[in-house]
Amino acid sequence: MKTTIEWLNDVKAAHSLTSDYQLSKFLGVTAQCISVSMKGHTFLSDDTAIKVAKALGIDPAIVMASVHYERAKKAPEKDIWRGIFERLGGLAAALVLGLTFIPYAPDASATTFNKEVSNIYIMRSNL
Repeated sequence: MKTTIEWLNDVKAAHSLTSDYQLSKFLGVTAQCISVSMKGHTFLSDDTAIKVAKALGIDPAIVMASVHYERAKKAPEKDIWRGIFERLGGLAAALVLGLTFIPYAPDASATTFNKEVSNIYIMRSNL
């Protein structure tokens, strides 16, 4: 699971930002906010986590779950946020693979969705 510093560095890298000041302007937050976050003294606010996620083109819930995990002080809280993050991470992986855009198959028989790629089959289970 990524930390606040890692998320901020990912935005810098993704948008070729060379300084924390540029990052602050890009995200629309104060330079002080970025500075204390990059030193590990504070965590992203939910609002900034959303901005980071949008800047990276990912689901804001993934960044927010990661930040809440980092913020949590007690083991049970961390466990809950880790579980949420892992479930969201699996969902994100499915989206990246395009599994949510598979056409509906009316029964459990195999179906192809692209004649040019005839070796990809999708099965639907009624479980």
